[in-house]
Parts: sequence; C-alpha cells; structure tokens
Amino acid sequence: GFGEGQLVRMKPVNIDMIGRPDGDGGDWRQGVEVAAYQTLAGSLFGSFEKAAAKNEKYQDVVRLENYFFFCEALSSRKVTGGTSGDYGGCLSGFVQQAFDSYDANLSRYLTWHFEKEFEKVHTFFGRVEVLAHTR
Repeated sequence: GFGEGQLVRMKPVNIDMIGRPDGDGGDWRQGVEVAAYQTLAGSLFGSFEKAAAKNEKYQDVVRLENYFFFCEALSSRKVTGGTSGDYGGCLSGFVQQAFDSYDANLSRYLTWHFEKEFEKVHTFFGRVEVLAHTR
C-alpha cells in the first residue's frame, strides 16, 4: 500500500509510570525528565520529517499518520496536562504543534487526492474560473 513502511514505530511505553516524583528529591528529577520528554518529542518530529521525505508522493500521508498517532498517544497523558502533581503540561505545546501539522497535511492530502481523482472536472472548472475572471 502507499506509504507502506513509512510509519515511524514507537516502542510502547507507559508514560504515566515513568519517573513519578516520589517526594524524595524528585523535584530535580522532574526537571530532567521534562527536558528528556521535550527532547524526545523534538526528535520524533525530526524522524517524522525524515520518513516523509523518503516518499515525496505520499509525504503528506506519512506526516498526517505519524502526527495523528503522536496526538492520540499523548493527548490524554499527564505529561500534557497542566494540573499540579504532574509535569505542568511539558508536552502540550508539542501536542498542539502535532495537531496543527496533522491538520495541514490532511488538507494538502485531500486537495491532492481530489485533484488526482477528479482531474478532468478540476481542469474544466479551472477553465471556467479563468473565463469568468477574463470577462
């Protein structure tokens, strides 16, 4: 299928269980873990872009699948929230960025798909639009 093998696979990790502050010097660890989460998220975004670059025809599909998975995997986790006792929403900006990228790539893919599938109709209405503006 198209884009086959292009989905960046992530090893399942229970994010809610990683490095919970235990009240015993956990504050400094929490800062390190926040930085690690943010570095990991940035690296994943880079990996998504590399995977998308491998197949120009389906790069939008590869991106939208990966960014959608990122959003779904992290949007309900404590590392994206802003309540006390968790990590203060350290990944909420990345989840929003992933959602925005997903949305933009979905729009590009749908536009490309409809233009490809309805090429003659698209050409016809393109000509009609040009004629409408010239008169």
